[in-house]
Amino acid sequence: NGGKIKFPNVFSAAYPEHCRQMAQKLCAPYRDDPTLVGWFIDNEIRWNGPVSWNEADREGVGLYNGVAALPAGHSARVALDAFLAKRGLKAADAVEPAVKREFLRLIARRYFEVTIAALKAVDPNHAVLGCRFAGANTMCDVVWEEAGRACDAVSVNWYPTAEPETNYVRANWRHHAPSWEERMAELVALTRKPLIISEWAYRGGDTGHKNSKGAGQ
Repeated sequence: NGGKIKFPNVFSAAYPEHCRQMAQKLCAPYRDDPTLVGWFIDNEIRWNGPVSWNEADREGVGLYNGVAALPAGHSARVALDAFLAKRGLKAADAVEPAVKREFLRLIARRYFEVTIAALKAVDPNHAVLGCRFAGANTMCDVVWEEAGRACDAVSVNWYPTAEPETNYVRANWRHHAPSWEERMAELVALTRKPLIISEWAYRGGDTGHKNSKGAGQ
């Protein structure tokens, strides 16, 4: 990952073997377990690339920019150069956001295909429940689409903001954000798969404790 992008290098020649080894170690022992519903294949990896953890990347340019900054010869940079060459472009060019998003789609498709293939090879009996995205508003739509294409369900760790006095739950922390229901409907349309909120919290104000630490409201 070049040391700066907290995301697996899915273009590395070693990536499929890494996935195979992890699946064999972690998943194979449970392939016949009737109490297991399915697998989360990751947790909150940085689909927004080398930017702030809380910075949204709805345009899908973070990982592209991170890979473009890697030295020539790096396996991810080689993949990017080949991707651009097919379009008559170079990394140094002023690449349109739409092209950057398609490179992000390529990353997402390879991530899910390689990871899930390794998992299914040792455990064909259980569902793939997504990779626990970090929030419902931080990533480009193409990632959601590819997750829906590859997974049996899509999971997201989501801490929306509730307003008990109005019975309104906002999709994010912005005061004028759309409702939780609106964003959920958008994600259902993008993924066309069941959505799992795999992590959330709401601090009670009537517990007698400060509740000043931890995620969520």
